[in-house]
Amino acid sequence: MFQLTGDIKIQGPMHSNSSIHFNNNGNNAGITVSGPVSTTDEIKIIGKSGDFSGVEMNVGVPPVVMPEINWDYIRENATQVYDKKTSLDGNEIHEDDVIFVDGDLTLTGEVSGSALIVATGDITISGDYDYPSSNYAVVGLFAGKNLKLFGDDGRLDLPGVDGPEIRGLVIALNNVSTQGEAKITGSVLCGNNIECGSGELQIEYVDGNDNPVYDVFDIIGTKIIANYDEL
Repeated sequence: MFQLTGDIKIQGPMHSNSSIHFNNNGNNAGITVSGPVSTTDEIKIIGKSGDFSGVEMNVGVPPVVMPEINWDYIRENATQVYDKKTSLDGNEIHEDDVIFVDGDLTLTGEVSGSALIVATGDITISGDYDYPSSNYAVVGLFAGKNLKLFGDDGRLDLPGVDGPEIRGLVIALNNVSTQGEAKITGSVLCGNNIECGSGELQIEYVDGNDNPVYDVFDIIGTKIIANYDEL
């Protein structure tokens, strides 16, 4: 089962290789999807209704093969390698960096350059993680477990969307969770659920050559994951 919980706005298509549950329970919950939506199984809308008017929904479609991350290749080509749980400030991340962490990673500070950031465990982005409003970065965030976008006191006070704005490709082999406002422009792949606590999570897919996903792979080449050009 793939479950979306909280105030989540998805602009673009979504697919699940299991049943999809739109869980709209909660005072601020309200899920909207522009679609189309497809699943190998069934679609359930739980709690108060979100905005699904006119959304194309397809059930019983063939599964989409998830990409296989080539961890060894990334490590061998990384510009920075850490063999344990690590915290990094934005000023430690430079243009075209490839950062590999064997464990959990916490990110803080301002990031202005494009980079690929990979951790075999969780990636946590704290409340003061910031992209300059004039030049936010194109990034790839690959988490072997969970991606967590958390802010101080349940709030992410950043420019643009009052929260972190990530442009690129996000992969979490377990869950994507947020507390506060955040926006992801590009593509999101997760193994289990997307959970939004307080605030709003926006996910916006961009078609064709304008999709920042392709910029991410220019950093290290196309051997990072298989079938990336199908994302």
